[in-house]
Amino acid sequence: MCAQMIEIGSVIKLQHVATRRLLRESIYTSENDPDQPLIVTTPQVDEADDWQVERSTFESWPRQHPLTSDQQVCLRNCRTQRRLHAHLPFTMLRGDAAWIRPFFWPRKEVTAFLRSSDGVGDDSDPWSLDLLGEECWKIGRQFRLKHVAPNRQEQQDAPKYLHSNNTNMANHVGLGGANGVACQKVPDSDSLWVAVNVRDPHEYVIEQLDRIRRVGGDSLDFRRLGISELPPAIGHLSHLKSLNLEMNRLSDVPAELARLNNLQTWQLDGNPLNPELAAAYKEGGAAFTAYLRAKAESQVVLNEAKLILIGEGEVGKSCLLGALRGDPWNESRRTTHGIEIKSLKLINPDSGAEITLNGWDFGGQRVYRPTHQLFFSAPAVYLVVWKPREGPKQGFVKEWIKLVKHREPDAKILVVATHGGPGERQPDIDRQEIWDLFGRETLGLVGGNRCVNHVNPFRLDDAGTSVLSAGTGVG
Repeated sequence: MCAQMIEIGSVIKLQHVATRRLLRESIYTSENDPDQPLIVTTPQVDEADDWQVERSTFESWPRQHPLTSDQQVCLRNCRTQRRLHAHLPFTMLRGDAAWIRPFFWPRKEVTAFLRSSDGVGDDSDPWSLDLLGEECWKIGRQFRLKHVAPNRQEQQDAPKYLHSNNTNMANHVGLGGANGVACQKVPDSDSLWVAVNVRDPHEYVIEQLDRIRRVGGDSLDFRRLGISELPPAIGHLSHLKSLNLEMNRLSDVPAELARLNNLQTWQLDGNPLNPELAAAYKEGGAAFTAYLRAKAESQVVLNEAKLILIGEGEVGKSCLLGALRGDPWNESRRTTHGIEIKSLKLINPDSGAEITLNGWDFGGQRVYRPTHQLFFSAPAVYLVVWKPREGPKQGFVKEWIKLVKHREPDAKILVVATHGGPGERQPDIDRQEIWDLFGRETLGLVGGNRCVNHVNPFRLDDAGTSVLSAGTGVG
C-alpha cells in the first residue's frame, strides 16, 4: 500500500507545476457550448478548485484500490458537480478571441461538463494517469493527465495532455489573472501537475461545514462524495435551507438535523437508506421531520423501543395511542393519513425505571400499506387494532399479523379490540386459532372478552400493562 495515496473518493486540488496555479472551473463558458464553463488556472484558493476523484465508467476496480499508471479516472468539481471534460473541435472563448487562438491551436478545449439528462457526464470525461514511474498516485508527486478520447481515431490523432502555461486571459472580461488550460499533443514541462491538499471525503465535509459556519451560506451540496455518514456538527447550521446528499453511501442521517428549523429542501436519492428512513423520505415533509424528531428523542433515552399501531382505517388507533399517553379525549379527531409519531412514557412497577415507547400511528388506508411495511423493524411492540362491531375478519386481524411476521418473525404483537361500551358488540375472536397460527410466545390478546375504550379505565389499564410488559422484553 502506498503512503499518502490518492484513491477513488479522494478530494484534491490540482496544481500546475510550472506556474503553481490551481486548476479550477471558471464562470465563463465555451463558445461551442454555453452550458460548459471553461477550465483555467488561478492563484486563488477556494472550493471552486476542489476536485473529487471518481472511477471511470470503463473501470471496475474497487474503491480502496491504488491508482497506477494508465488507469482511467474522472474528476468532478465538488462545488458544481461538473466533470473535467475535453472535446473537439478547437473552439475559441466567447466574443472576440483572436488573441487566444495561438494558445488553443492545435489544442483541444477543456471545460466542465454535466449531462442534464442523468446528472453524470459522457465518454469524453475519462482521463488516463501517467505517473512518470511512480508505483501509484501520491500527494505531491508529479504526474500527467491524458484525455481518453471517445473513438480510436481521435485518441490517436488528437491532443490529449492536460496543459497550461503563462498565457494570461486578462483580455477576456472577467478572467483577469486566469491562465488558459487545454489539451496538447506533445508532453512537456507545461503538462506536469501535482495533487495537493488531499482529503478524505469525510474530512472534506467537515471542512465545508466549518467554512459555511464561518463565512455564511444557506445551502450545502455533498452529492456523489461517497460518504457513509454525516457529522452531527451539521446541527449547528441553524440557517441552512438546502442540503443535497444524493448518490452517497448513507444508511442514516444524524438526529441533529431535527434542529434545523429553516431546512426546506433535502435530497437523499441514491443512498442505501435504512427501511424506516427510506419510507419517511418517500412520504416526505412531515414524515421525514417526524423521523428526525423521533430519532433525536430516542437518543436521550436508554430504555426505549417503538410502539407501532396498525389496523384498518377508523378502528381507533390514534384514539388508543392518545388514551395510553393520557391525552384529553377528542371527539372530533381526524383520520390519520400517512404516519404520526408520538412518544409514550410508562413506569415499570418492578424497577421504577421509565420506559419510552415512540408510538408510530399508521393510517389504515390501503394506499399506505406497502410503504408502511418498510417501518416494521425490531425492537418494537406491535398493536394490531380492530373493531369488534365489524368482526375480526372484516378487521383483517390475521392479515395484519402476517404482514408483521413476514417482516419480523420474532416481533412482539398485541391484538387490541376497541370501540366497546354498553350495548356494543364484544370481542369475538378465535384466540386458539390465532395462537396456533402465530404462536403464544410473541402474540397476546389484550382485554380478554372486553374492549379497550376511553370510558373503560380497567381495560385501558390492561392495555397499558400489556404494552409495558411487551416493551420491557424488546431491544
